[in-house]
Amino acid sequence: MRFPADQPAGDDPGGRGRGPLDSARPATKDLVAALRAVLDAVRDVGSPLGAHGGRWVSEDGPADRVTFEIAGPGAEFDADRRAAGAVVEKLTRQHPGARVDQAGDSSLASAAPPTARVS
Repeated sequence: MRFPADQPAGDDPGGRGRGPLDSARPATKDLVAALRAVLDAVRDVGSPLGAHGGRWVSEDGPADRVTFEIAGPGAEFDADRRAAGAVVEKLTRQHPGARVDQAGDSSLASAAPPTARVS
């Protein structure tokens, strides 16, 4: 996610290997909470809110990265992907000033986990 210039970047933008960002942006907090709420569909959520959170923030500070893996095998994958997509869509409506870019789809699922970049 990329944030407007007036939105705080957190305690340690771009910091590597440091603790979680105590003042992380509201859009990032909301996205992480919503993804964790759909545990049947999503697993392995990574974000600036966890241990060593600084590695999930862009070098210059205006963007956070939130990564997650779609949980379901086989036929459940599509339903789980739609559930995660609905979370991201809801977030973009709740935080219109944040730009959300997504990377990853079923064709890339075996190569890299889906990510949502919050800026």
